[in-house]
Amino acid sequence: MIQRYSIVLVFSLLTTVVLGQNVEQFTQKEGLKNFFKDFKQGDPFKITGNLGLNTRSYFASGIENRQSPFIWFLNGQVNIKVYRLNIPFSALATAQNLTYAHPFHSNAYTSRFTRIGASPYYKWAKLHLGHRSMNFSSLSVANHMFLGAGTELNPGKWRLGGFYGRMARTEPQDLSLLQPNRVVFDRTGWGAKVGYGTSTNFLDLIVFKAKDGTPSLLPTNLDSAKVFQNENMVTALNGQATVLKRLRLGLEISSSAFSKNAQDPVVSERHLIHPTFVMQQRTSTVYRYALNTTAQYQFEVFSLGLNYRRIEPEFRSLGAYFFNDDLENMTANTGFGLFKNKVRVNGSGGIQRNNLRGTKATRFNRTIGSLDINYAVKSFNIGLNHSNYTSKIDYVLNLDLDSLNAVIITRQTALNGSYTLTGESKSRHTFSANIALEGVTDDVQEVDLSAASNMFTTGLNYTLSTAEDRWRINGRLNYNENELSNLRVQRYGVGGGVQREVIPKKWSVGFDLNYFNSIGENIDNQTVNGRFNSPLSINKHHRLDVSLMYLYRFKTNAGSQSPNFRETTGMLNYIYSF
Repeated sequence: MIQRYSIVLVFSLLTTVVLGQNVEQFTQKEGLKNFFKDFKQGDPFKITGNLGLNTRSYFASGIENRQSPFIWFLNGQVNIKVYRLNIPFSALATAQNLTYAHPFHSNAYTSRFTRIGASPYYKWAKLHLGHRSMNFSSLSVANHMFLGAGTELNPGKWRLGGFYGRMARTEPQDLSLLQPNRVVFDRTGWGAKVGYGTSTNFLDLIVFKAKDGTPSLLPTNLDSAKVFQNENMVTALNGQATVLKRLRLGLEISSSAFSKNAQDPVVSERHLIHPTFVMQQRTSTVYRYALNTTAQYQFEVFSLGLNYRRIEPEFRSLGAYFFNDDLENMTANTGFGLFKNKVRVNGSGGIQRNNLRGTKATRFNRTIGSLDINYAVKSFNIGLNHSNYTSKIDYVLNLDLDSLNAVIITRQTALNGSYTLTGESKSRHTFSANIALEGVTDDVQEVDLSAASNMFTTGLNYTLSTAEDRWRINGRLNYNENELSNLRVQRYGVGGGVQREVIPKKWSVGFDLNYFNSIGENIDNQTVNGRFNSPLSINKHHRLDVSLMYLYRFKTNAGSQSPNFRETTGMLNYIYSF
């Protein structure tokens, strides 16, 4: 294992040796020769950061628990500084109790989760250890978490990086869930980046490889026809350049070889651009490309840009969490100000199409875009925004892990505004209103399973803030209507709250109360919920937050299928800063 982790360090050392005369000139002039010259500047030792403990207790009556009865989080962010060497360290630990609403039954804890890591850096060298993430480009390695080691070296204009680690941990199928999870194998990956340039003008070459192992935790009767071990190899070129000080160009192109089943037979026909000892071509291997190009020009009073993005169907990178594949977008964007920038307009629009390889029975060509218009002057502002976009998701339908691909199309239009009046006593009266329309449709492979929803929401809010913010009083009215598959649900609501600063900048107490009435198909109930919160800053090092929430939902008439129930949630959070 140590030898594998040393790949990152070996890669970093080799690249600094073999990249040519530029590196040699750099080391002679200002690089490795003087790397530790100014190390002892500053404080010899300093430690700063914070530690936090968050706990939540939950209890329900009348229904099954909708949350874990008890859960706690322990987190910390610490930076240790030794002269000019910085060692930022972060840790997160959590566990939940599925039986009791208090922490005194340790044998009932489950779903323990821990992440810990550090990223020490000095001048142009940074090292990543533990649970870390790195970002090479959006189409290759894009902030995917790994457990291992990584490095970033930026001597002069060189941009070097690499990592090795575990990217996923074994997760057998859990049949106790309402919907089964997908089986996950142990996944190990590595990546390397070699580039040259600055943060605004650069060119990077990226290589990434990941493969699933064969762990012993998976069930022996696993259906190999439905669950596969994946293997993936990605090579990418990512660059950006600024021309004539106003024109910014960007290009990213990525090639992916993805084997759905890493146990399939090897084939002699080769389409790979990399050696076979890195990844072999198999019967299930597919080769796909992704491309993203941008051009943005900044004029004196406005900007104008063009973007072309194409992601082929089945394009995958195991170094990124999500892609909207089988889509091609050609868009233009602009932004400008009017009336001495009192009005700001930002918009984009273009054409989108799918079925790029002609393998589907249907194809859509449609317009996409967004528009944001904001007007702000002194104490008044109003904004209008509209968007129309597409995303693709996979549904898990049943215990056999059958899946359904769906294209989700979302359209949203919203109008919001606010106005603030300041009285003679310096108290502030803020009035705000919002209204929004949202439509969601899905273009699924089976029309009978298709669903569409439309949502309408609106609200009015009023806030009174007294001088020096000792009192804050608010009230609100809201209404929303949701229609899903011809079933309509309406909800009316009213609420208010008050917050008092008992000790200025130290201790405050607040209470909030809301009432909702929901009416719809087989739904006719009322809900009352209240929240009490009290943050206390003991001193500059210690802070304590206490909150208590109560919810009561009851039927309006006996024919409603909604049960009466109560929920109580308490939270206690402590933060220590140093």
